[in-house]
Amino acid sequence: MNVVGYCRVSGLAQVDGDGFPRQCECIERYCEAHGMTLIAVFVERAVCGGNDLENRPAMLDALAFMRENGITHFLVEDFRRFARDLVIQELLIREFARLELRLIDCTTDRDMTVAAASDPTAVLIRQILGAVAQWERLTTVIRLRAARRRRKRDHGRCEGPPPFGHDPKRPAEEICMDRILTLSGTPQATIAATLNNEGFQTRKGRQWTARKVCGVLKKHGRMKTAPVG
Repeated sequence: MNVVGYCRVSGLAQVDGDGFPRQCECIERYCEAHGMTLIAVFVERAVCGGNDLENRPAMLDALAFMRENGITHFLVEDFRRFARDLVIQELLIREFARLELRLIDCTTDRDMTVAAASDPTAVLIRQILGAVAQWERLTTVIRLRAARRRRKRDHGRCEGPPPFGHDPKRPAEEICMDRILTLSGTPQATIAATLNNEGFQTRKGRQWTARKVCGVLKKHGRMKTAPVG
């Protein structure tokens, strides 16, 4: 049996984390155990679990692919990857049932669409789990928001990497930043050329350009140099 998988993470910071590999591995193990062939995995990057179908481009692509290829089974690691809002969850399940598609929770080995149609107890369990997932999402949002506010209050910033020259894990950047400030007052193209000649590199290990020098100085509020060019 040919099937498709669906993976989702809510935030941009999670895109490069363990979420996608873990979800894919779970789906692949389930397919192997049940004699299924996983022919495609659709990945939803930085999409909230409370989004409706219209705001899930990967899920829309998956449904179109399934229809074109006669595939009926749609696999997720667990039900929270499918939806974390109870109303959206029920609407999506209803749409899957209407399209005669099977939604499989690989963690519990539960066919959520069949449960929706034939087993009142399963419906109750699914809705309870959906309500818990919604509660978890809301409490996580509140907790993260409080943490961001606290970090911003204590450190003046709360997201993203430290500015160039202010990361204690990159002492070479501090030396480079001191050199940039020493050269302040000369054209940015000249600063870039000097840095390159002296062997300094950007955070990504590339050569300096006038535009990159400009960006660093803007972040530090030190636009004392002449305009770019």
